[in-house]
Amino acid sequence: DIVVDQEFRGVGIGSRLLGIARQWAAEHDAGKLMVEIPTTNYPAIHFIQNHGLRFCGFNDQYFRNQDISVFFGQTIH
Repeated sequence: DIVVDQEFRGVGIGSRLLGIARQWAAEHDAGKLMVEIPTTNYPAIHFIQNHGLRFCGFNDQYFRNQDISVFFGQTIH
């Protein structure tokens, strides 16, 4: 899990962490980067879409608290 504390949001930390995750995935020959986000976390959905990941599915039984999860993915080159 990757989370940026609220007081540090908006200064590029999340973008940097996502970039490092992409780099790690490429170095380890991962074909795709996948992210799951509860539908109730609109800021995270907006963030991930702005960084090029695209909606690729959902699961209505993913989280223990019954939140629906949406999945976003991106091919790693």
